[in-house]
Amino acid sequence: MNGLQAFANNVLIHSGSVLGAIFRRDYFAKSRNGKRVSEKALRKLLRVNQNTEYGKRYGFSSINSVEDYQKAVPLSTYDDYRDYIKRMVDKGEKNLITARRISFYATTSGTVGETKLIPQIASYFWPSFKLICIMANDLTTAMRMRGVPSATARGLLTTEIHINALHEGKKRRFGDARVGGISSYGTDGMKLFLPLLTTLPKEAFEGGQINDLRYIKARYALQDPDVKWIGGIFMSALSDIISYIESNHEMLIRDIEKGVIDPSVDISEEARGNLEKKLRPAPARAAELREIFARSSDEGAFAKVWKKLSFVCSVGGGEFMPFTKKMRAVCGDDVHFAYAFYGASEALMGFAMHMEDPSYLLLLDGNFYEFLPVEDECESMPERPLLAHELEVGKHYEIIVTNCSGLYRYRIRDVVKITGFEGETPYMEFAYRANRATDLCGAHINDEFVAAATAAVEKELGLRVEDYSLYADTDAEPPRIVMFMEPERPVDAEQRKRMQEVFEAAMVQGGRGYRLAREAGNLAPCAVNTVAPGTYRAYRQMRVAAGASENQLKSIRVIRPGKEYEFFLSGVDAGAGQVGGGR
Repeated sequence: MNGLQAFANNVLIHSGSVLGAIFRRDYFAKSRNGKRVSEKALRKLLRVNQNTEYGKRYGFSSINSVEDYQKAVPLSTYDDYRDYIKRMVDKGEKNLITARRISFYATTSGTVGETKLIPQIASYFWPSFKLICIMANDLTTAMRMRGVPSATARGLLTTEIHINALHEGKKRRFGDARVGGISSYGTDGMKLFLPLLTTLPKEAFEGGQINDLRYIKARYALQDPDVKWIGGIFMSALSDIISYIESNHEMLIRDIEKGVIDPSVDISEEARGNLEKKLRPAPARAAELREIFARSSDEGAFAKVWKKLSFVCSVGGGEFMPFTKKMRAVCGDDVHFAYAFYGASEALMGFAMHMEDPSYLLLLDGNFYEFLPVEDECESMPERPLLAHELEVGKHYEIIVTNCSGLYRYRIRDVVKITGFEGETPYMEFAYRANRATDLCGAHINDEFVAAATAAVEKELGLRVEDYSLYADTDAEPPRIVMFMEPERPVDAEQRKRMQEVFEAAMVQGGRGYRLAREAGNLAPCAVNTVAPGTYRAYRQMRVAAGASENQLKSIRVIRPGKEYEFFLSGVDAGAGQVGGGR
């Protein structure tokens, strides 16, 4: 980094940090009057969109209160918007569900069911900009707490840009909408600044002539001793880069020493030539890295690779907690973690306002929210969904959003747990997907129960489970849950048996429906299988090779019959035994 680049980096980081402190205080102030701010947001959305086709259908112009809105407008799902969005995409029709101009269409991650197109307006970027500034503020705070000089702060960013024209083959005109993952748009908007803020070249963010972007990210980050932060959308992507470095450090160090790119890397000759022109041999850095990796079993190894590393920022709670545990182990105790944001293609719904805390403050920034209590926690369901200020700490709710770009009372199907309040606005943690729970013989088994039981296994055996999934084995008689787990180290038959006992006991204790089904003999005891190291990473890379975006790739928590089941069954450790029949 030359003097001009260092100056630009300093200005960007510290200007963002100052703005982040301002935005954080503003969110806290709004949160104290959350009810009023939320109702004001709803009134504005109804007023702006009252003359749309959807607004006329449900009489937006006659709605004068939240109660009116809940009575007049039904809860909705994507099926209610499919025809509208098809007309918008295919025919360019406007003023159907929103009066605002559509800037782009965000693709959902497709965790459950089909990939959907969610319309987005330009103002979506404003809360995203605020989030980036708040993270910059956390970064400078983390460096100060660690005693690391903060004049500059380059880092490793795993996010990629995957954006396509809405209509292939049609010449794109200014103002035409595009389609891609929601995270790609934020990264694309910053791409001019990314070479200044990160240790990576611009080629690391767009595939094009480079298919193996993992190598580029790992190589450039590893050769830079001054990396101070690591960030990305999901903690799984960060963990995968670390695992890639661990598995390929000899090749990477050799390339750093010689200033070349290994011939095995999947990259065009043109791109290889352009990158190698800028690379220089670094024998001293290579020697330092060899010495570090010779002691690779040490905890906090990557705090030695990057001695100034201060901050890791990514979505790391809930289903991503196994990856967060790994990142904490390899980064050491002095590195501070922030959990970034809680959001989806439909809305950016929460910010992590405090480092080390996986709770998100509900984002009152133009959207309106309602909450459906989880039936298992209610003696009787309320007559209407609740508002944010009416929620109870410790309870679970399905979140319903009315957003800025034309979704009204939309069931995202996320269930959140309320962990506290900032004035009238709740803090929440993602708990599980309402439509990703598994039902076996009336036993409602969700991600939260499974995560808690897996944590019990980790505690009992004193090991970290890198990743895990559930398979509903309905071919067994009676049916049973089959778990696939990837432990951080090999386990023997006796340990595997203990894992199964602990998991089963935790599921019986934690899930009332599971306990009753077991007592009635409707479910057989669960089976726990361990898979070979790297199985889950191989699955994610297989998904990427098939066209999935790295930015949107989430953990597979419920395995479907067929090819998914067969993939994980083939990864079961020798001696673990096969399970179920699969279909």
